[in-house]
Amino acid sequence: MKSKLLIIAGCLILSNSFLLSGCAKQPSSQNLVQEKPSEALRLYEEGQKYFLGKDVKQNYQKALELFQKASDQGLAEAQNDLGGMYFEGLGTTQDYQKAFKYFDSAANQKLAAAQYNLGLMYDKGLYIQKDRKKALQLYELSTEQGYAKAQYNLGNAYANGDGVPQNNTKALELFSKAAQQNLPQASYNLGNMYADGEGVTQDNKKALEYFTKAAQQGFPQAQYNLAYMYENIFPDLEKAKFWYMEASKNHIPEADQALERLSSVK
Repeated sequence: MKSKLLIIAGCLILSNSFLLSGCAKQPSSQNLVQEKPSEALRLYEEGQKYFLGKDVKQNYQKALELFQKASDQGLAEAQNDLGGMYFEGLGTTQDYQKAFKYFDSAANQKLAAAQYNLGLMYDKGLYIQKDRKKALQLYELSTEQGYAKAQYNLGNAYANGDGVPQNNTKALELFSKAAQQNLPQASYNLGNMYADGEGVTQDNKKALEYFTKAAQQGFPQAQYNLAYMYENIFPDLEKAKFWYMEASKNHIPEADQALERLSSVK
């Protein structure tokens, strides 16, 4: 199976890693730090509207200005989002030093997303000296609060013995928690673990279940693996062709090869 299925279990989530946790969706105010002044919350929520283009024209510079004001009043969510904007260069010049500063401030207030973001900066050596041990400590803190991306990255550490003792059982537990929060990378890794019997009894039906979940969320490697299973393990050529086509649209070269092979099958 390993030679046929696509495996990426060792990869950190780096694409869209620094999604601005407060701006990904409009949270209710009860999810914010309650002891902060209501003015900080008002500024933050107004900044979200400009960031998202919700009821107003999208304006990153205006969002940055409002997040800065809320951040100056100590609101952790605003600090984290401000860090994300400096990291990505949205509405301002990219500045890893400032990104680190604001992630650190929010992480010190125990904001899970900020702990994760700060961990990634340590993990990749962005602005700060690369420090895998510190990154894992931050992922652990974020994981304790149930943050899915941190659970995934920590799961990869255990799966690969990277900075921690190799432990497939622990990896399975962490991937399962992240998958329950609909993180497609985690569902994909679970699919591979069940397909290969790593840390768990080999179970193709479970593998199919997790590949399906990740594939339906648009995860390209899962789309390919799902197609492979329909071609070779649970024979259904129509479904195999469909998922190979989806994987091909998402630039998986092996899917193009598979479609060419299946084009001669009637």
